[in-house]
Amino acid sequence: MTTHRYAKDILSDEDAEHLRDLVPDDPVPLPEGHLPCPLCGIAVPDPDPPPAFTDQERATLGWGQRPERFARCAECSRLAEQAAAIVADHPKFAARVGQALARERVEGTLVALSLLGRPTPEDSIAMLVDRLHVAGNAARWRRPLAPAPGLCSPRPWAHVSLSQRASLRAAFALVLRDRMARHQPPVRLVCPTRGCVLCGVEAVPMAAVEVLRRGGPEAAVIVSWRQVTTTPASLGGKGPQSVRGHLCPPCAEAVESEGAVGPSARHRALVEHVRRGARGERKASRLRALLEEDYPPAVPGWGALPSTTLPNLAPWEHVRRVVDRL
Repeated sequence: MTTHRYAKDILSDEDAEHLRDLVPDDPVPLPEGHLPCPLCGIAVPDPDPPPAFTDQERATLGWGQRPERFARCAECSRLAEQAAAIVADHPKFAARVGQALARERVEGTLVALSLLGRPTPEDSIAMLVDRLHVAGNAARWRRPLAPAPGLCSPRPWAHVSLSQRASLRAAFALVLRDRMARHQPPVRLVCPTRGCVLCGVEAVPMAAVEVLRRGGPEAAVIVSWRQVTTTPASLGGKGPQSVRGHLCPPCAEAVESEGAVGPSARHRALVEHVRRGARGERKASRLRALLEEDYPPAVPGWGALPSTTLPNLAPWEHVRRVVDRL
């Protein structure tokens, strides 16, 4: 038997099959009595053939038309069951976006992992969903720009284009970047205008992975620090001029709850800050009682202090005497 001198360069059957799976192929006519799988697109025997057209269908849809139907193949049915199990294990996620949307996003994520040849990890499913569900759902057979009815895929996922596979790889690269960021220290986001006009804190921390998801430190600063224009009187000070500055996330939440910058917002922000500390509930109750007295202690916002006042390293350091008395 003569061996070709280039035999070592010839692909094995296994390698050729793997390469073929990565190359898109044109749809083929759907066999009689079959339906396309809504995910991978292959032909599946129709489990419930429809009856003949009714008069109402003819009047509504016209002759020769019927709503397109689909049937999942065995593999994609198992994928749907896996998605349902994952959603059941993450009730908070399902409660936030709804059961149907949660299952759709998780299923799209599983589709992306399957096309990438990646296993489904036991943890960090939320991180995967955030990055992969859009690209995964875009690779379904049943999608807005799906092939015309009466067609199917010649083999599972043969309809997925090279650009779609590139989008899947790019999305997974973001997943890998997120995983690396989880082990990095928090990023310090400095206030664009020296310090929060209420608590005076100079910077707030944000997890490195969250900074990446928001597009980097500059974008994270814009999201975290809320710009505000108010008056010295609203901050507990004096003067006719306006004060332009920023609010840190906790103080912005307090202002949002109270509706405006003012004494009630300052008091709420300080009480919530104390509650988050040691013996928080006890101290917060005592502080709330003090602030509700006829002559409450002065709790000015940092923006009402002289312009030469340095920002605080920790929130509300400029009213430490009030907090230390609790």
